[in-house]
This record gives sequence, C-alpha cells and structure tokens, in this order.
Amino acid sequence: LDAVDLFDYGKQRLRRFYDYTRQTGSFTEYNSPTYTCVAIEEISRMLKHVGDESSRQLLTWLNSFAWGHVARRFHPQTVQWAGPHSRSYSTLLSRETLAFLQRGLGDAVPLMPQDQAWESLDAHRLDVRCPEDLAGGFKPSNVERMVVESFVVTPPGEHDVVGRTYLSSDLTLGSVNLGDFWNQRRPLVGYWKDAGGPVAVRVRMLHDGYDYASASLMTVQDKAEVLGAVVFATDRGDTHISLDKTNGVIHARDLRLRLQFEGAVGGLSLPERLVLDEPLPFSSGPIQGMFALHAVEFNDWTARLEVGRESDQAWIDVVLYHGSGRPFDFRKMEEAEIVFTLSLAQAGSASQFGSPSVYGSIALDSVATGIESPRRSWSFQRRNGPTLSLTVPTRPLTTKEQQAASCAKLGQENPWKATY
Repeated sequence: LDAVDLFDYGKQRLRRFYDYTRQTGSFTEYNSPTYTCVAIEEISRMLKHVGDESSRQLLTWLNSFAWGHVARRFHPQTVQWAGPHSRSYSTLLSRETLAFLQRGLGDAVPLMPQDQAWESLDAHRLDVRCPEDLAGGFKPSNVERMVVESFVVTPPGEHDVVGRTYLSSDLTLGSVNLGDFWNQRRPLVGYWKDAGGPVAVRVRMLHDGYDYASASLMTVQDKAEVLGAVVFATDRGDTHISLDKTNGVIHARDLRLRLQFEGAVGGLSLPERLVLDEPLPFSSGPIQGMFALHAVEFNDWTARLEVGRESDQAWIDVVLYHGSGRPFDFRKMEEAEIVFTLSLAQAGSASQFGSPSVYGSIALDSVATGIESPRRSWSFQRRNGPTLSLTVPTRPLTTKEQQAASCAKLGQENPWKATY
C-alpha cells in the first residue's frame, strides 16, 4: 500500500524483537509447549506475507531459533516435550501440539498419522516448517545428553534463569534453577514410557488443592538427579503470580507439597513405608526413582506423608497442614523450607541410590548483604558425579530478596550463570 511509515514501524519492531531475543537468550515464555508453537505460527505468518529481504533474514533466523528450542528437548521415545516449561496447559503433550509438530516435520519424522495432523483449519492456512538440519532432534537416539541453556541472561552479579534437561533412551528429567509453582509452570518435570503409554512426574505446592503461586523452587541438577528447595515468597499471589497478591498472608485448610505422577500410572509402584526422614522409592515400567526429604520446616507444624491414586494420576504428599481454616502469615515465620532430592534411573541400575547423602549446615556467610534471613547450605554428595550444593534463605522473603540470598554449585562451578 506504499504506507512507508507503517512499513518502517513494522521493520523496526521486528528488529527490536530479534535483538531482544538474541540478547536475553530465549523467548519470554521459554521452552513452552503452548507459546513456542504460537511464536512459530506468527513467524511463519510473517514469512508468508513479508517480502522485504532483510526482514526475511531475521525471520528465517527466528524460525530456526524457535524450532531449535523444541528439537533440543523433544524426547522421541516418549513422544514428549521435555521440561522445564515456563508455561504449559497440560503436563503430557496434547494431540494438537503433536499435530502441529508433525506438520512442521512433514515426512521427515512420523510422530502421528499425517491425515490426523491436518484436521484443523489452521493447518491449511499456515505453512509451518522445521529447518531440515533440526529434524534429527525428533528422531529416536540412544545418545545420553545434558541440554543446558540460559533462558534469561542477566548482568554480572545476578543469577541467570537456566534450564537443565537430561535425556536418555529411557527417560528425561528437566528443571529450572529459579522457578515458582503457578499452575501453568512445570519447573521440575520428568517423563518415561510404561507399557500403557507415557508417564510424567512433577513437583507441585498446593494450597487447598490448587497450585500455590507464592511458593518458589530453587534447583541444581546433574543428569537425572536434582537437589531442590521449596521456599515461600511474600510479594506474589495465591493462584496467580501477580493477579491476586496476598501480601504474605493466606487462609488455608490444607497446605502440601506433592510429587505427582500423570499418565499411564497403572503399573506405578508407590512406597509402602512412609517416614519423613527415610527415602521414598517408586518404580514404573523401565524406571526406578527415589524421592527423599532432607528438611521439612514450617514453623512449629509437624508434617506427615500420604500417598494416593485415581485413574491416570498418583501422588506422594508432604502434608504441612490439614485442618480447620486458619490464617498463615508468612511474613512472621522464622522457618519455612522443604529440601528434597529426586533421582531417576533405568530399572536395575538404581541400586546406586541407596539413602541419598545430603548434609545441611548454616551457610558460611549466614546472612546475605542487606537481607534479614538466615541461610542454610545443602550438599548432595554422589558416588558417580560432582556434589550438588544449594544455599537458600530459611525465612520467607520477597522474590527478589529470595533469589539474591540463594546460590548453587555443581562441583566447583556456578550452574546459575551462563558460561556457554
């Protein structure tokens, strides 16, 4: 239409988005089975309509960048998109998302029948296409690998947001170093395949049965083992991170941490002995796992364990409180933390688990500068890998203070800062 001002505006806006994405390291909705597909759709729409050659070069790079996120973490054996996920509407991959990926891959990789992949109007409106050099990421492989990626790169002295994903022929386990428990997050999630189909495991924090967005998760991961700490923020919301802020005070009938299993859980074996300071083994198909609690502090409340299952779900719960409704003022709590390890392995090789060797101590610099909370350090000493270490504040704080007071080590390295 020769509308030069609109043309220039669109071109400049695309350039800003391109520069921002390269600078930060990822899309804002990092590794999201929902919104990465939205990004690919809109990039594909622009490639369909935009004729400006310099803009098309940026779009071609962005398309490859987006598909690269998927290819690096797609797990062909389970046909699942490995975590961690910034936003996800279902832990197991939906048929719509699978169909979207199939259309982009074409005949290169069969994920589902081609005729089923085209059962939508959008399928015929947009030509989504995975670059040929990335299609190999969707093919089965016996190569064991760790994918480490900074989703948000920050200035020196601050923690990056880093995703770590382990993939092998049997399983995948992914975590983000700084996460929260809003119900669309999957900050720690694993997948494997049982005889009846894929199985997922993830960690949730529940307030009266719904995901509590003011609970935070700090992790450090190596291969299929994670050391994690759940702490509580005073400046976020209840069911949403920002829309229903609590000012640190909630009313609750029930508060619990849940290790949740979803999918083909019919063959899942849950622990029979439920003791807080003893490891909690589980098994499912080709996988054995170990969930162990190393600290459960929630002021003066005494926690207990529960297990349960129904249809396509099962769980191990750490019950912090259950009873008549009462207020909880996190601003006044002296201690509120849960420290755990989660380990997965191929069945038959899990004897290495034993009882996880995890030790806690007061942090050497027990109080972070300008932050009024004691800090505790935890070390997960392993037989066949570097020690995983995590330091977290024991008292609820604002999100910014919480993150500033936390740190981690993987051996002697800082796994919370990009060096790659």
